[in-house]
Amino acid sequence: MFAQAPWLLIGLIMAEKLRLLEELEDTWLPYLTPKDDEFYQQWQLKYPKLILREAGSVPETLHQEVQAAFLSLHKHGCLFRDLVRVQGKDVLTPVSRILIGNPATGPEEESEDDPQLEGRDPDIWHVGFKISWDIETPGLAIPLHQGDCYFMLDDLNATHQHCVLAGLPPRFSSTHRVAECSTGTLDYILQRCQLALQNVRDQADNGDVSLKSLEPAVLKQGEEIHNEVEFEWLRQFWFQGNRYKKCTDWWHQPVAQLEELWKKMEFVTNAVLHEVRREGVPTEQRNEIVTAILTSLTTRQNLRREWRARCQSRIARTLPVDQKPECRPHWEKEDASMPLPFELTDIVSELRGLLAEARA
Repeated sequence: MFAQAPWLLIGLIMAEKLRLLEELEDTWLPYLTPKDDEFYQQWQLKYPKLILREAGSVPETLHQEVQAAFLSLHKHGCLFRDLVRVQGKDVLTPVSRILIGNPATGPEEESEDDPQLEGRDPDIWHVGFKISWDIETPGLAIPLHQGDCYFMLDDLNATHQHCVLAGLPPRFSSTHRVAECSTGTLDYILQRCQLALQNVRDQADNGDVSLKSLEPAVLKQGEEIHNEVEFEWLRQFWFQGNRYKKCTDWWHQPVAQLEELWKKMEFVTNAVLHEVRREGVPTEQRNEIVTAILTSLTTRQNLRREWRARCQSRIARTLPVDQKPECRPHWEKEDASMPLPFELTDIVSELRGLLAEARA
């Protein structure tokens, strides 16, 4: 029996998801409400880790404290319609919201979906549940009356999709999660940056660096971390503009620190490219270096274009000044403080040409 390669397994999973989407086309997924006879049986059989706790079982003091907190956020203008990506398009969330967590815990942007379920009472709020990538098992639309709360136990959030379906009466709604902190925290990304910059021997006054190692694995890891801090942290942060500054400015200092570390990684990439272009480098070594970094640089170029387009989209231009996305980091070609251009098209083409030349 042969072990299955990870990339092959991922390809099979994506193919299966595409097959399901094609099969589904524009039809609605089946779902059940309490009006359906099999609703409670389906809940017990297919969704046993979903627990509903009605308002009366929650202490009245907790209701009062939570409501006071929401009203305070609303009073100070801390609830916003976020700009998120759904099926490749940027849209504003249908509800105003805020993300609150412990300092130094930074989750990634999540897509929003707001399905309109026919058959449910529009006056009543609901929570919709379904098994991820299952178009056969009916989902559930569970009524949520004021003060109700629901719990997703064990790995339910990882294996199921859910959304709150707003009813006609205005209401505050909140989701509380136990953070998975192996990634997505400030400590985590600072450690990743430190790992990438361990390869720097020293840095000159003008920013240029010398490297300890040209091992392909070391260079590849460094460029991957470079992309991680740029696209999963810096651009995610600045895409939300300065809207959260009125609530807290805690993140601005850590983000400034990450920007300095990221800029140093730009000098690392420049040092690697300098080595690739240096005369006398053996062809085999040059090819190994280029192969190690080319994928990350290609990804960087493509994602920079994508993020810039998102920041300049029609819907982004309609937002208030303090909520407009910032394309940051961004710099012009003549910026002497940056070792490399923002646009990497020519560099990527150069590296591809070196590989093609070596194969000829």
